[in-house]
Amino acid sequence: MEDAVTESVLSFLRWLGVFHPVTVHFPVALLIAAAIAELIGLARRRRWFFDAARFCIWGATIGALIAAPLGWLNAGWDLAHDDQVLAGHRWLGSLLLFWLLALTALTEKVHRGELKHGITIYWLLLFGGALLVGITGHLGGMLVFGADYLAR
Repeated sequence: MEDAVTESVLSFLRWLGVFHPVTVHFPVALLIAAAIAELIGLARRRRWFFDAARFCIWGATIGALIAAPLGWLNAGWDLAHDDQVLAGHRWLGSLLLFWLLALTALTEKVHRGELKHGITIYWLLLFGGALLVGITGHLGGMLVFGADYLAR
């Protein structure tokens, strides 16, 4: 009986993992939107762009808290595999979750004026995160569509 329950739970968790591709697009888009809003805010000097970036960073972080565990469920917990694309996507995606948590904390400190000199670090985390999410997404595309998917 216990084996059947265990198998049912594992089957359910594997099923949950298939929602990773659906959930991951939201935080990806929001992190890129945050970087764009920040750039426009710097160019236009309008406060509401910075507020929009803050909102997008929060949304990206909340979405990543859902998408990253689903990615692990989708790919499985076997860490001894030879797929370098999967390994790169997995570990960069995991790094991005913690990156976003740090970015969100820093965003709040900068937004509240608690860190006068933290803006440079904030920009590095924000724009570096946008670049990192692009690389991670590219690896995800390679997993789904093949290594030459951009050549089509």
